[in-house]
Amino acid sequence: MRRAALAAIPLLLAAQLPATAADPAATEEKTVSLTVEQAVGMALERNLDLQIERVMPKMAHEEIRQAQAEFSPVFEASGNYAHNQRYLNNILEQRADQGIIRENILKPGTSIQGKFTSGTEYQFSVTAPRMESDHPLRLFDTSYTPMASLSLTQPLLRGFGPAVNKVRINQAVKGELQAVLGVQAKMLGVIRDVEILYWEVAYGQKHADVAQNNLTVALDLIERLQRLKTAGLATALDVSQAEVTAEVRRADLVRAGADLLNAQAQMRILIDPDLPPGTRVVTLESPPEDTAPVDLQEKIDRAIVRRPEVRLQKSILESLELAERQARNNRLWTLDASAGLSYGGLAGKEIGPGVFGPLPGGLDDRNGFDDALRDAVPSWAVGLKLQIPLGNRDSLAGLETARLKLHQEELRLALFKNQISVEVETSFQEMVAMRSALDSARKAVELSGKQLDAETRNLDAGRSTARRVLEAQDNLAGARNFELRTLANFAGARTRLLAAQALSFEVYRMEMVP
Repeated sequence: MRRAALAAIPLLLAAQLPATAADPAATEEKTVSLTVEQAVGMALERNLDLQIERVMPKMAHEEIRQAQAEFSPVFEASGNYAHNQRYLNNILEQRADQGIIRENILKPGTSIQGKFTSGTEYQFSVTAPRMESDHPLRLFDTSYTPMASLSLTQPLLRGFGPAVNKVRINQAVKGELQAVLGVQAKMLGVIRDVEILYWEVAYGQKHADVAQNNLTVALDLIERLQRLKTAGLATALDVSQAEVTAEVRRADLVRAGADLLNAQAQMRILIDPDLPPGTRVVTLESPPEDTAPVDLQEKIDRAIVRRPEVRLQKSILESLELAERQARNNRLWTLDASAGLSYGGLAGKEIGPGVFGPLPGGLDDRNGFDDALRDAVPSWAVGLKLQIPLGNRDSLAGLETARLKLHQEELRLALFKNQISVEVETSFQEMVAMRSALDSARKAVELSGKQLDAETRNLDAGRSTARRVLEAQDNLAGARNFELRTLANFAGARTRLLAAQALSFEVYRMEMVP
């Protein structure tokens, strides 16, 4: 379920994405016009950092399979053929032909072995040897000795029970969840960065417009002053001052354009690194305006509950608790109970030369392999094995290390919560401040506009100077830039506050892994 949900994470925006480098028209124009939602959608689908992070859950899923492999049975099949010759070394074997005993042995076999989550180790094997021998004391020239055996070993102290034996699997499962939460955290960061940079590009566009308008009014003023000079209402110095100011504003326009291009380049790399260099990202929306936020504590509480970083850290603590459980288990003595059961039979043909009279146990009537299987007899064995590690320094040190790591990550969780609280509080306070500053900035724009109108009328009437008109124009341009800057800062603070509470997912209608 986690993998399926993760695959759906890139959003429901694919159908809304604009043309990119794959579209010849977009490449030719080298512009991509985007809404903020489209910009976020492109970044979530194509951002390289996010693509790298998305590999982690897939790797973590494979680690689960590796951990489960500990309890996968192993099947084995074997077969070998041997021709043995040896000199006799026993007085009872002196009748061997030329003092040499020869044997041909065919030994096929199969087995299956494995381990249960209870810690029980098992092995079941079947062998069916066939031996041809000229040993002087043999019962049969050709004999069959099939054997089926089952052995079990159950830990009674160390390694007992599923809680201990499934630690690695449970850790791998939590590792997959941690990887998914890591992707969510990265997505929050990408959404936050895209939105903030989007509003910076929007500000850059408006700032360039203001610079262009400021230059335009300076050029208009030069024309007006030249007409006033002809009418004797302005001097050559007035015209010269206006021309100098126009050149300064032309330089301001160039700087504003360069800042805009830099912001667009950063935006291009963030949302789609495959866009060709020089592509200009154009924003279609202005920064949103909200009222000042309220109820700081409620927002902090929500952030601590919802932030994937906190949930990830809690999952890490759960993994370390499993490691501590494993370390406690490793302190125990090893006491294993074992049991074995086997069935073996014997059959053969061509009775050996040293046999006189009938064979015991009805062997005379068992001539083939089937007879050996049918008349197999059981054997069994049970046992206990105790191991006591004297001093047990390694296990005690491992347990203390596990506990220290657990404590360390508990402190890290507290640190994360504090950092998130500060992140929410700073963005909250910045929104409050920027909301108030925005109201003041708009009042300043209104007053600067009225001042410019008054100075312009006074200039036409000969009651003002070009310098005062130019100053009024600069004041209005500065007030407008301050308003735009404040609005962009307000939007950035709003974005940071939403991301700090992990509400960005709801804004873009994204269903995250629980």
